[in-house]
Amino acid sequence: MMRWTMGGLALLALSGCPGFGDKTLAELEGISDDVTYHADIRPILEARCFPCHTDPPKFGAPNPIANYDQAFGTSQRILVRAVQEGTMPPGGGVTGEEKALIEAWVSAGAPEGDPAAGPDMAIEPDMAEPDAGPDDLGVDMDPSVDMAPPAPPTWDDDVRPVMDMSCAFPGCHGGGMPSSNLDLTTYAGFIAGGFGGDLTGEGDPARSGFVDRLRARDGLPLMPQGGPSLDEDIIVMIETWIAAGFPEN
Repeated sequence: MMRWTMGGLALLALSGCPGFGDKTLAELEGISDDVTYHADIRPILEARCFPCHTDPPKFGAPNPIANYDQAFGTSQRILVRAVQEGTMPPGGGVTGEEKALIEAWVSAGAPEGDPAAGPDMAIEPDMAEPDAGPDDLGVDMDPSVDMAPPAPPTWDDDVRPVMDMSCAFPGCHGGGMPSSNLDLTTYAGFIAGGFGGDLTGEGDPARSGFVDRLRARDGLPLMPQGGPSLDEDIIVMIETWIAAGFPEN
């Protein structure tokens, strides 16, 4: 498998787009340079990220970003995943203006700003009682707001891009004679498995032969071959996908 190069992807994303010259997203969107966490970034994280990256995290998310310190510590990762790669949240949804605000915030050093400048109804997730509902917190929830958890990752939107970058090419698990008879260029190929048998673990990541190799479990060789391993959040995303029944689209 090809080595997963996050730095290379970030460099590619920063190399500019035809027709835009050297302008940043912030310049294209007309974003000022006084973007702060409380006034601009927290509302984005609440809408796009808190369903999973609360404190403690849910649905297989690797880390919380439920307050300023946590968001500051992962600001570069937020920039890469939400803006440059567009892989978070799973399935997308971040608007062009939101991406521009994130870019401007990180470029400015991820300033905190005035806590009073944030939305009036903002609530620190880690300050709520564990079993507290909306009424217990004194918040009148709009019944039209969909509070369902985010959709799970899918092969088409989330898993296949990882395969294309790290696994599914000639000489590995692609081409006319894929290694171990395992073709990872298609969903059907993943489901079919290879000489090693089923990869899905029947929906249990702890029994998945594919995750076994991503984590080098039970003495199996690490994949991608030669390492290093895929980023932890990518492996967790794949485990979440398998646990959700490995949907195709």
